[in-house]
Amino acid sequence: MAKSPANDEPALPAPGQPETDPSPMRSLLERRAHQVINKETFELPTDEGFRTKYPKLWDLLQPQQFRAEDEHYDRAAAPYSVEMTAGGWRITIRDPNLEFSVSAFSPTHDGLLKALEKNVCDPSTWAYYKSRGKKLRKVSR
Repeated sequence: MAKSPANDEPALPAPGQPETDPSPMRSLLERRAHQVINKETFELPTDEGFRTKYPKLWDLLQPQQFRAEDEHYDRAAAPYSVEMTAGGWRITIRDPNLEFSVSAFSPTHDGLLKALEKNVCDPSTWAYYKSRGKKLRKVSR
């Protein structure tokens, strides 16, 4: 696979060309996120209502840099999905960097974010998994 000229990440396949990576969707999305996040024009949304109402979700959903053990790391945004299930709605957020997911259930769609914010604050509701994909990326300083 060709390398992107701006960085050492593999380039996306040309339109209409098949993905050749063994884990196509995950690697395709990771490369796309890397390209989008590293654009100088990229800006996070400024949704103060959401940020104020759900501060823990805001922190988990946004890409960020942090420092641990004298190293700087990039953490990609944690995506979430919503599904209609028997008796209501389930929302799941997965953090591929820190290898955990957390879910919440609500009988109404409007209650999903409140239920998820509550569970994000309670580590006993977290499910841990081992990822084969990228983990935290060190930032060169």
